[in-house]
Amino acid sequence: MINTWHQTDCNAIAVGKSISSFIKKVLGTETIIASSPGLVRAKDSDTPTQPTNQQSYTFAGGKVDTKSHVDIKGTSPGPTAFTVEAWKERSEGDNITIKISEVDAIAKTFTLIAEFKPQLITGIKLTELPDKLAGSGLVITVAKPDSGGYAIPAPGTVILGGGADTKAASSARAIALANS
Repeated sequence: MINTWHQTDCNAIAVGKSISSFIKKVLGTETIIASSPGLVRAKDSDTPTQPTNQQSYTFAGGKVDTKSHVDIKGTSPGPTAFTVEAWKERSEGDNITIKISEVDAIAKTFTLIAEFKPQLITGIKLTELPDKLAGSGLVITVAKPDSGGYAIPAPGTVILGGGADTKAASSARAIALANS
């Protein structure tokens, strides 16, 4: 039985002079690789502005072919600072929440915390792995261990490890030797 699990990403965002491009650089977009990738990304079509302080949001609208998303309230101009969305199209994205805090209008910084808390899974059977645990694969995938098949895990907390932040591709290079 799985009691609960969640993933939390925290980005302290210093927006500086170009808030729009900086938010997109930190969170990533459909076409920009994030410098600090996590559960959510900004939308290419947005022009982000400073968000309102001390706000909490819950994602909605996720479907097999639609990404869960939420509009973040802005201080000015207009009601929306920017929209954040899940990286994949899945209804499980509706389990993502966003918290905006530590907004400093003078320093032009704020903290964005994205957290994923899926619904409680109880009574899972080995025959239901990996499908029931991984859900639609929004956040995790489940694979058999190198040692063989699935087994009943020991009680306790499991902490995921490994993985790597997304990195931009490096330029190709070569060394040409001169004739001597």
